[in-house]
Amino acid sequence: MNRLTDRAHEICGAVLSSGDVAIDATLGNGHDTLFLANTVGPDGRVYGFDIQERAIDLTSERLGDPLRSRVELLRESHAQMETFIAEEDRGRIQVIMFNLGYLPGGEKEITTRTESTLAALEASCRLLHPEGVISIIAYPGHDAGLEETEAVAAYLNDLTVNGWNYQMIEAVPGSDSAPRLFLLRRQGGS
Repeated sequence: MNRLTDRAHEICGAVLSSGDVAIDATLGNGHDTLFLANTVGPDGRVYGFDIQERAIDLTSERLGDPLRSRVELLRESHAQMETFIAEEDRGRIQVIMFNLGYLPGGEKEITTRTESTLAALEASCRLLHPEGVISIIAYPGHDAGLEETEAVAAYLNDLTVNGWNYQMIEAVPGSDSAPRLFLLRRQGGS
């Protein structure tokens, strides 16, 4: 099985440069945040969102002192991201990463929700730089995850008539329950 997180990092890393701004919409254990903080460099900025204090703590520990200064960790829903993005960063966000589901090693009852994820995707489309990318890893292997994955796919499909393109990469091609990586860009974007 391909590691979709590695593939997402590869694609997002090709878009990011030193000094850029990025968002980790779902902190989890902080792996995406660490990747983003390293990639944007000392002059860049990363916003990270999660509703769980444990995710904030794990991410902060993973970053360590040198990288923490480039990351703003927010204990807020990703659906509220637009409220917390500095005015000067709006429209400058090169990468927004989502890794849906629940915190690995955490309480499985606390998961991302379809409604908040769709609201976060709407905000992401407004915040994204014209040549930026949004990556979304979704997990259809359980009922709530399947509902969320299907809703994300339908939302992205609807965007294609409004100047956006998306691509889906399956961890296991043809599997209904395997994770999926969605990549969203504006038409004509990189």
